[in-house]
Amino acid sequence: MVKINFYKINKEGSSSVTNDGDRLLFSVPEPTVIQPSEIIKIKTGIIMKVPLGYVITISTYPNLPIEAVELFPAAITIDSCAPGTELELAVRNSGRSQLNLMAGILFAIGYVNETQNIELGEFELDTVPSPSKEKSVPQKKDSFSFEVK
Repeated sequence: MVKINFYKINKEGSSSVTNDGDRLLFSVPEPTVIQPSEIIKIKTGIIMKVPLGYVITISTYPNLPIEAVELFPAAITIDSCAPGTELELAVRNSGRSQLNLMAGILFAIGYVNETQNIELGEFELDTVPSPSKEKSVPQKKDSFSFEVK
C-alpha cells in the first residue's frame, strides 16, 4: 500500500475525502444543483502530495445513483497538486433535466497507480521524399441534356 499525503484545508463547502486503502473517495460537500449540460467545479479541500513513481487516476464513482453526473473530462491523472493549490474536480450534468446532488453522495473515486520508469533516447527520422509537383490537368466532363414532358 502506498502512502498518499493529502493535506486538508479548513474550508467550508469542501468535499469529504476518505483514504480507503489504495483509493480515495470524494463526496459532495453540500447540496448542489446542476443544470443540464452545466459543468461545475467541486472543491475537494485538499492538497495532494503523491510519491515519485506514482499517479492518482480520478474518475466518476461507478455506483453513483444519478447516472447523468460525470467527471469532466472522464478521467483525470495527477502526480501532485501544484504547491498551495487546492484540488478541484469538474462535474458535468450530461442528462436532460436538473440534478440535485445531496451532501455526502460519492461522486468520484481515485486509484493509486505505479508508473513505469522510462528512458528517453534520441533517434533520427528518415526523410520522406516530397511528392513531385506536377501541374494537374482538369478533367473533361461529358455534357448531358434532359427533356421535360
